[in-house]
Amino acid sequence: MAFIPGISMNAEGEKKAFIQIVDGTSNTSEFIGFNGSEFHSNKNEFALSIAENSFNGSGIEFNLPHLKEKIRFNDQVNWPKNIYAPNVMGPLNYYPFLECYHGVLSLNHTLKGKIEYNGKVMDFSGGKGYTEKDWGHSFPKAHVWMQSNHFPSDQVSFQAAIADVNILSRKKLGFIAGLWINGALYQFSTYNFSKLKKTELSSDVASLSFENRKYKLDIIAHSCGVNAKLIAPSNGKMEVFLNECLGATISLSLSEKKTGKIIFNETGRNGGLEIAGEFESLKISPVEAQIQSVY
Repeated sequence: MAFIPGISMNAEGEKKAFIQIVDGTSNTSEFIGFNGSEFHSNKNEFALSIAENSFNGSGIEFNLPHLKEKIRFNDQVNWPKNIYAPNVMGPLNYYPFLECYHGVLSLNHTLKGKIEYNGKVMDFSGGKGYTEKDWGHSFPKAHVWMQSNHFPSDQVSFQAAIADVNILSRKKLGFIAGLWINGALYQFSTYNFSKLKKTELSSDVASLSFENRKYKLDIIAHSCGVNAKLIAPSNGKMEVFLNECLGATISLSLSEKKTGKIIFNETGRNGGLEIAGEFESLKISPVEAQIQSVY
């Protein structure tokens, strides 16, 4: 299951709050609208409410006619931050003119509690969770996003995204990837001297290859075939539809560049996967991979 609370505002200043729900078992989605005045948030920490529904770092709680109860979060794994990189986007967080920003709130945490959704009780106790956020006026015209923390090894979580980033009317290919294994986080991004060496994409398969100074990460993600529909922003209006899969498989191979030694080689299940927009523009040729540099 995925739960997405949010608020949008169009050019005229009209605000509308919403909760989107994605059921990964039935591959269905639901969009519940609210008045903008029913949305409240804390500027100092991740904590927000929409009507009588709350979302924060400790858990989520629902009070809707067809969605009730609460789930608690414990043992959160945070993305490391410093002045140079206050979140997963690094120094790009300080650029005031980007169309979309991305943050990881918890790479991995344990769950306790249950929800009742459309008359069905689902107990998530003993399960795993992941929390992220997006803000801005528009989603990128093309992007790939994936995430899973259900691997054969228990203490593993992974997320990656590539997108066309609009910087002063110039398109740049930006990317972020993080693989957390037993307390160690292997990072690949445009700002830490990593390179995106391969992108092979179709509507339901994404094959990517990243390299940083020490490691190489190869990824093959397969969609579940039947996707749910999500609504995303375009210039503040929630009017763009995305295909969202919560049953993807994501195969990862992490190796040392110098020795070729395989450090990690497993396939995650129950993965989230989006291959959205004009994704053909995200493909890079072997020549482009060789001359790619950090911007």
